[in-house]
Amino acid sequence: MRSSRIAGEAEGILVISDHNRIVRDFDHEWDRYFIIDVTNSLVKSAGKLADVHALRGYDAIHLASADFFHEKIREPVTFGCWDSRLEAAAHRQGLHLLRTQAQ
Repeated sequence: MRSSRIAGEAEGILVISDHNRIVRDFDHEWDRYFIIDVTNSLVKSAGKLADVHALRGYDAIHLASADFFHEKIREPVTFGCWDSRLEAAAHRQGLHLLRTQAQ
């Protein structure tokens, strides 16, 4: 969340005041989030996704977590990131994309 500021600023779609508000809201709402533990099973899933989609390690964890959540709730999941390779992989995995919805 906090590292998104640099990426958002670099792409010209996020200003510092917006980032500060987003982080403040995120911190305030933290207890309402569904936390996904990084388990051996999740890491194995991430490894497979990294191979299939040529992802970096943490990107694969991000995508594996979204896949896990999608399978758990059996409802559409919206995936957000700044990385085009990761975003394309999420789309191929059947996740809805945040940037597509915002456009």
